[in-house]
Parts: sequence; C-alpha cells; structure tokens
Amino acid sequence: MKYKSVIGKVFKHKKALIVGIVILLGASVAGTVISSNRKAQAEAMEAAMPAGIQVTKQDLKKTISISGTVASNESYSITSELTDVDIKEVKVKVGDRVKKGDVIALLDTTTVENSLEAAEQNLDAAKKKNEIEIAAAKRNYELAQQSAQANAVKVSEDAARAGADHVDALNKVQQLSGELSSASANLIAKDSAVANAKKDVEEIKKKVRKQEKKVTDIQNEVTKLQSDVTDKESKLSTAQSDLENANDSNRAEAQKKFDEAQDAYNKAKTAYDERNEDLEDAQDKQKKYQNELEDKQTAQSEAETAQSDAKSKEAEKQSDLKTAQDNVKSAKDTAIKANQTVDETARENKKTLADDSDSVKTSEISATTGTIESQQDVDKYKKQIEKATVKAPADGVITSVSVKAGQTYKGDEIAVLQDDSGYKVKASADQYDISDIAMGQKAELTTDTTGDLVMNGEVTFVSPVIATEVVDSKTDSKSASTSSGYPIEVTIKNPSDRLRIGMSVKLTIIEQEAKGVLAVPTNCIGDDGKGGSYVTVTGDDGTENQVPVKVGVKNDYYTQVSGDGISEGVEVVENSTEDAYSTEAGSDIE
Repeated sequence: MKYKSVIGKVFKHKKALIVGIVILLGASVAGTVISSNRKAQAEAMEAAMPAGIQVTKQDLKKTISISGTVASNESYSITSELTDVDIKEVKVKVGDRVKKGDVIALLDTTTVENSLEAAEQNLDAAKKKNEIEIAAAKRNYELAQQSAQANAVKVSEDAARAGADHVDALNKVQQLSGELSSASANLIAKDSAVANAKKDVEEIKKKVRKQEKKVTDIQNEVTKLQSDVTDKESKLSTAQSDLENANDSNRAEAQKKFDEAQDAYNKAKTAYDERNEDLEDAQDKQKKYQNELEDKQTAQSEAETAQSDAKSKEAEKQSDLKTAQDNVKSAKDTAIKANQTVDETARENKKTLADDSDSVKTSEISATTGTIESQQDVDKYKKQIEKATVKAPADGVITSVSVKAGQTYKGDEIAVLQDDSGYKVKASADQYDISDIAMGQKAELTTDTTGDLVMNGEVTFVSPVIATEVVDSKTDSKSASTSSGYPIEVTIKNPSDRLRIGMSVKLTIIEQEAKGVLAVPTNCIGDDGKGGSYVTVTGDDGTENQVPVKVGVKNDYYTQVSGDGISEGVEVVENSTEDAYSTEAGSDIE
C-alpha cells in the first residue's frame, strides 16, 4: 500500500503537524498548547502514527484575535454649574471609593450668599410695597361704597337703599348661580376622578401580585439551574481528570465522556444565564409595578381630598344661593317704588364701585407680577448654593482629581468617577476584521494578570464608523488617533477579581465554531475548477481517487469536510498542485 508519512511533513507543514499531534493525544479542548517537551512527544508519536493522513473528528473554531483595554461600566466627569468661585475643600483623592450622593467637593458660597441676602431684601421690600398699594386700593373701594350710600340717602334714603339692595341681590343670585353650576360640575368631575383612581389602584394591584408570583417562580427555577450548573461543573472536572490520566486503551472512552460532560455543562450554564436574565427582567418589572401602585394610591388620595373639598364648596354655594334668592323678592318689592332720580343715582354709584373694585384687582395683579423677577433672583441664588456641594452621581471609584482647595473654579472637570461594578473591554478592529464582527458574538478574554484564566464575554457595541480622531477632555483639542480602527466593546460576563481599569486584554472573538465534525488538513483539499472541492482518498490497494466534498468551518490548519465516502479514519493525501485549497488567516483550532 502506498502511504505518505505524516511525520515526514514536519518541516513542510509545522502548523498542521502540531495540531495533528494535539488531536491524536485526545486534547481537543480549545486553546490546548503543546508543552516544552514538544520534541519528545513528536518523536514518541512518530512510531505510533499511521503512515497516511486521516480524516479526523474534532472541534473547530474560526476566531478573530485583537488586543483591547479594560474599562469600567460607566465613566462620569464630575463638574458644577457654579463657576468663578473659590474651591473651599476637595473631599476625595484618587483611589477613594464613594457612594452615590457622597460629597466630592465644596465650593465657597460667600459671594452667592451675599447676593442671595440682597435679593431677599429686594423681594421683601417689593412685597411690602405691594401690600401698601393693595391696602390703599381697598380703602378707596370702601370709601366709594360709603360715598355711594351717602349720595343715595341724599336723593331718597329709602328708595336708594331699596334700589341698591335689589340690584345687589340680583347680581348676587346670578353670581351664585354660576358659582353653584361650576361647583356642581367640579364635584361630578371629582367623583369620576375618584372612581377612576380606585379602578387604577385595583388594576395595578393585580399586576403587582401577578408579577410577585412570577418573580418567585423564576427565582426557584434559577436556584435549581444554579445547582445543576455546579453539579455539571464537578462532573466535567472529573471527566477532564480521567482523560488526562487515561492510557491508550481507554483514552477514546475517556474523551467521549469528557465531551459529553463539557456539552452538559455548557447547556446547563446557558440555561442558568438565560433564566437569570429573565429573573432580573421580572424583578425590574415588579419594581416598576410597585412604583406605579404607589403613584396610583397617591393619586387616589389626592382625588378623594379634592372630592371632599368639592362637596363642601357645592353645599356652601347652595346655602348662599338660597339666602340670595330670598333677598331678591324683598328687594324687588321695594325697588319698584323708586323713581327715575333714584335709578340714575344707583347707576352712578354702581359704576363707581365697579371701578374701585377693578382698582383693587389691578393692584393685586401688579403685586403678583411685580415680585416675579425678585423671586427668580432668590431662587437662582439658592440653586447656586445647592450646586456648591458637588456630589457623586453614582457608586464607584475616583480615578482622577483635577482641582485643589484654594483654586478658582471655572467650570472644568473636578474629578472622574468610574463605576467599576462591572467591566467591559474597549478595542479597535481593522478594516479586514470589522465586517465579521457583530453584536451578540461570544468572546474569550485573557490578561497577563489573570494568567490562564479564560473569561467569557459578549460583543455589545460595534462602531459603524472608523475612529479618525481623539479629543482631549481637558483641553478640548483634537489630534490624530493612534489607531484608525473601528471601535468595539465586549462586556465581560465573569470578570476576575484581579481585573483593573486600563489593563491590556487579549480578546478572541468567536466568528464560527463547529463541534465533533470531520476535518482534514487544509492542504489536502483541492479545487476541481468548477467551483467545487475534493480530497484525494487512498484505497486499500494503494490507488488514489478524487472524492468531491463540501467544506465548512476552517482555520489555519484544518477544514471541515463532508460528503459520500468521507468518514473518520479514511486516509487522504496532501494536494501538491497549485489549486490547493487556500487557508484563512487569524483563526485557531480547538
């Protein structure tokens, strides 16, 4: 039989040999690296390996590897709207951990307080002036009433009084009728508002109870799934240990059990992560409903208070109207007897009273509008004093302090707060890789600090545009970017406690992967010239036949194949022609 020695290709195809040795040793785990005794292992395997290249079953990954930097969940540039004042005290330093609402810095409010005092004095003076003007207008109105009464007495005391009383009574009835109608309409509206508020409260209560049950159910499921993950992780560890200690006779069985344990753990972990996200969503929704319930209950209470006030107002107007209607009949009988002179005097008196009443209203309106500007000044200075106490907008760690006590604050950045409750990786992909990177793709991350620990992540941001410039946050100046790649972000799902902001990260984004597939070295695949591919299979009698194959996931060393006549252990030969299947750079094998 005609064979081509695999070991004989060591120097021609170094990558294919290394990966082939790893697979034959059963170490198909992603990221397996040949140790320092690689040469001894290769020599030991050379005698045991078959003379031909065989179709093998393995796991393949097509990945994109780039470097990135650890960043916090969120970064806050802390400033104040109050400017041109001295910095009284800086309460934090770099490395301090703060809570939301903690004081970061205090600004000197002496100047603002002086301005506030002056504004309050102006406001007080304006109010006193308005009070004097309103009091004077009311006195004039009262004097007009007295004068009208005196004029009526001069003409005809009885007739004038009767005519005035009749007119006042009619006006009072008309006024009170309108006020009663308004009060009744208002009460109807308040009754409806109370009914609607009660209905809203009952509806949101049902939602709260239903959501509480849902949260409890999901929590129970998450607890069970977490226990399952722990169990599967233990079994995976046992299977890995068995695989490492297995001899040649039971290595295949140990490998199978390890693959099954790995698959079971991955499924359990995925189920747990997905249900845990459901739990967080359900808890957020429960909190939302609870807040809505409190708002609805407050609205119901306010509606009931308004309803009570409306009932009292309507009863008051009904009583006033009845009294006024009783007075109309009596006043009408007396007014009929009045003569023309009394009528003319009554009209003049009525006009005078109306004008003076308008003067009172005008004074009251002027008092309201005249203090608006002064009140605005007072409010403005009070707000500025509040802004003098600069507080943390969130929990986190202080990573930069840019001011000192005694400096004059000009509105620049006081400090930088980083929310380090979680981490993400910021990186830049070049134009050859960016089109293959998409939101939601899985990623694996390692750092020099965390050693062999592989952290899991997910692509959560892919910039649609290239980064062409950077901006200095302190000088607001722009300069050419050190990298012209496309910015991306990867959220770390299981960050190590050893991670720190600014650390360098080796980021591996998984573009494609296939588990337990048939594969051959890529240089064994040929192009049939018609858009298809083939491999050359060696028969038992030494003959070589070209067999059409369909290719799948591929990396630097191996390519997934399938087709009639292709199965595990089938021997193939290297394709030495110029149409050999080309490889894709930047990928790894698992």
